[in-house]
Order: sequence, then C-alpha cells, then structure tokens
Amino acid sequence: LPAKHGQPRNLTATSGVAEREPTWSPDGRWIAYMSDASGDYELWVVPSDGRGEPRRVTTDGAPYRYSLSWSPDSKHISLLVKGGHLELVDVATGEVTRVASDPLSQYPSTLEATWSHDSSWLAYTRADEASGNRSIWLYEVATGQATQVTSDFFSQSSPTFDREGNYLYFVGQGSWSPTYSSVDSTWIYTDSEVLHLVPLRDDVPSPFLPEIDEE
Repeated sequence: LPAKHGQPRNLTATSGVAEREPTWSPDGRWIAYMSDASGDYELWVVPSDGRGEPRRVTTDGAPYRYSLSWSPDSKHISLLVKGGHLELVDVATGEVTRVASDPLSQYPSTLEATWSHDSSWLAYTRADEASGNRSIWLYEVATGQATQVTSDFFSQSSPTFDREGNYLYFVGQGSWSPTYSSVDSTWIYTDSEVLHLVPLRDDVPSPFLPEIDEE
C-alpha cells in the first residue's frame, strides 16, 4: 500500500494459494512470506516494487512456520516452527539452521527471538526441561554458538538488544511483595515481573552504579 499517493499493488496475484506472514525487509527490497504454492508450506520472497517474480527460499517441507523476523542487514530471517523450534534461514542460499528447540514443545511456542542491531546475534527464550521456567539465551550467527545468559530459577521473557549493543533488556520475575490471603492462610505474590537490564560486555558499566564525587 502507498504511504500517501498511488494504488495498492498485488505482488503475487495468485489464486487457490495460502499466503501468510508478509514481512518487509529492512533494506526495503523484499517482502518475505509463507506460501503453499509449491505444494508444501515454504518461505518465499518477492521484490517489493513488483518488478520481479516470487522466489522460493526453503525447499524442505518443514512443519508450519510463522513469526518471520528479518535481520537488520536483510540477509537472514529467523522464524518459529510448529513443534517448538527456532530456525535461521539464509535468504540468498536457502540454508536452514536449527538454532534452538523448546523441550516443552507447544504451539504457539514459548520461544521468542530478537535480533541485535548489527545482525550478529539472536536473543531468545527457551524453557528448561526440569523446571519449565524460561531463560534467556544468546546465539552468535557467525559461529553457531548458543549460550545461556540467565538462570532458569525464575522465568524471563521478551529479550531486546539496545541500539548500541551495550545492554540486553528482558522481563523477569524479581519483585517480591507477598500478600497474605484472607481466606486460606497462604501468601500470594502479585505483579512479580519487572524490567531487567544487563551489560553485555565487561567494559560496559551498569547505569545503576552510585555516583560518588569524592576524590
């Protein structure tokens, strides 16, 4: 659709085909979407200006994919797979990499993923097999190395990188103000989730350190 003037443009003009999850690439060149035009439900891309044919990116016929997210450099797409998997797709080659699997697989998945602004990292949540709580993990695209960065003692969610790559924000349980029940002699904990901030490197100071002017 045009921002102001012009006409809506049909980029696929298909009939009898399911097309879902249209997502514009950050560089503005492509629209990624899921389609069963080939007989399998696959990832496709089409030029956003309509001057080109759609191109099928994946060819593996994997289970239902959803929640498409472009990397900021428009080279990769992260997506979720029914069954509790997080995958990374190279848009140019169609190579699919399994980033993580949720041991408590469900649909929609409890997995959440977000990109760093330099496209080098994915932050995502993953449930622990024993506790069932979610923790935050980081995945380095260049090496394929995944690292757990928070404990699974309590659940965390919604990881987000800051623009400079200095901090990771996430929501987690951390506020404990018990209220005594007036009915059954028990304690309850309401509104336990708070916003957390973690420095990503040793040379990045915590913004919450006290300022002291003594010499």
